[in-house]
Amino acid sequence: MLASLAVDSSAGAAFLAIPLITLQAVVEIAIGGFLALYLTDLSGKVTRGFIVSTGAALLVVGAIGFWGQSTLPNPEHLTDHPFNADWLAPSLRLTAVFLALFFLYLVAAYLRPAALRLGLGLLTLAAGSGAVFTTALAFPTPGFGPLVSGISFGLSALVVGTVVTAMLLGHWYLVVPNLSTTPLLALLGLITFGLCGEVGLAAYAVRGVAGHSQTVRPHDLLAGSFAVPFWIHVGVGLALPLLVTGLAIQSTRLRSLMSATGLLYVAVLLTLVGQVTGKVIFFSGGLPL
Repeated sequence: MLASLAVDSSAGAAFLAIPLITLQAVVEIAIGGFLALYLTDLSGKVTRGFIVSTGAALLVVGAIGFWGQSTLPNPEHLTDHPFNADWLAPSLRLTAVFLALFFLYLVAAYLRPAALRLGLGLLTLAAGSGAVFTTALAFPTPGFGPLVSGISFGLSALVVGTVVTAMLLGHWYLVVPNLSTTPLLALLGLITFGLCGEVGLAAYAVRGVAGHSQTVRPHDLLAGSFAVPFWIHVGVGLALPLLVTGLAIQSTRLRSLMSATGLLYVAVLLTLVGQVTGKVIFFSGGLPL
């Protein structure tokens, strides 16, 4: 009975962390989106207009997330999840560095000095990855450790950022119809990889929770207090996006790009739902989803 009350209490507290969860997702879109954009740029098969316009949109999204994170109260007041304050300031600083380097990268993409763009892109990726993993270090998962938190946050950024960039790239084919479909297929493959990684992480969390001393039990995830967000995360946020991404791959191979773009709209919505419900369980149950 006491364990059940503890789970219910922490689940309720997690909803106080909705602003924190939302702003993390916004920043992850910018960081994961930059990875997808940079890889697309390296292919040499997209136009400068796509790189600059999409990059500018992602940069604005990231700036909004950073501003929101900077103005949030101490996360200790928003969640009962274990919190290491020593990593919060480095995370915010690395996010600021990421945004500054992202801006310089877009300037270099517009002016077209290839070597400078390549170097700035690598530095931007390093800063963005550092921001994601230091944020994870600020919220280590009990019993699983900060490394698993880092993998969870990294996969989340990869999935949501890449699916948004892929959707925007699908729109660009309406502007430049003769573009090669290779970059879009590569991004769809990256989305599939990230979603499969999250499926594996969810299985690891369910299997591993039985061996750790914490209030959440496998039953709580599968049929108890956390069953609704868990099955939404797995079904709506992972399984359905995998199906939709597979359909988008087939549509892209047939050069039915309007259909692929429509499917990617659905994938964006589904993955955002999946990442948010995963973070609800992360902050309420301390599980790396």
